[in-house]
Amino acid sequence: YTNLHTINPSEVSHVAEILQLNNTEFSLAPMETTVVNVDYWIGDEFEGYDDLNVFQLQSHAHQKNLEFRIYKISESDPDYREMIYMALDWEHPPIINYDPPIVFNSDEGFELEATYYNNTEDTTKFGFLSTDEMMILFGLFYPNSELSSDKQISIPLQFNLNQNFPNPFNPFTTISYDLPIQTIVDLSIFDLSGRKLVTLVNRKQAPGKKSFTWNGLNDQGGEVGSGVYIYRVTTNQTTQSKKMLLIK
Repeated sequence: YTNLHTINPSEVSHVAEILQLNNTEFSLAPMETTVVNVDYWIGDEFEGYDDLNVFQLQSHAHQKNLEFRIYKISESDPDYREMIYMALDWEHPPIINYDPPIVFNSDEGFELEATYYNNTEDTTKFGFLSTDEMMILFGLFYPNSELSSDKQISIPLQFNLNQNFPNPFNPFTTISYDLPIQTIVDLSIFDLSGRKLVTLVNRKQAPGKKSFTWNGLNDQGGEVGSGVYIYRVTTNQTTQSKKMLLIK
């Protein structure tokens, strides 16, 4: 069954494009765990686009997939690597929406990192059968021209840290805040004892509305347990924090 929804053209404010990055060049050895990494640069993969404003991501793999992580990377800064998506269940990968969108400039890109365990005695490669494997990133984005034509960008008047959503959550939640000026921003997660678990952001940011998704993992990539956690944003001018509840 298909549901078709229509809208009057006069009500259309933006037109999105489909993002699809498909890695077909990998091989999984029998009875081994394999980590596959591949980079896709905006300037190479999206000809004709200066910037991508990505507002939705979803991974796709088959039953040998254990984890699927997506990082934002930069050609001009080789040390920059920010995780923006993670799936731990190949059957039910999360569809993550980003509001505001994640902006990718022409010198930035995606790093796809997928971990597989091949529990068969045969080598597994890309294919369309359930016994084959896949490594695909789907998404939606606005071309830069869709968002920057003659529309004014809203700059917040003051800093504000919003309540995470959803809350309670398992294992993904989005943390958002309003940034009135350009400044160094540190966004970190702590347990109730004050021990830092993970740093999500630690760099200079331009003013605007910001949001980041936490996947319930610490800095070492381990899962944290159920409980109350504190997320804190520190800038050169202020510090704010709020509590959130992880339920497994």
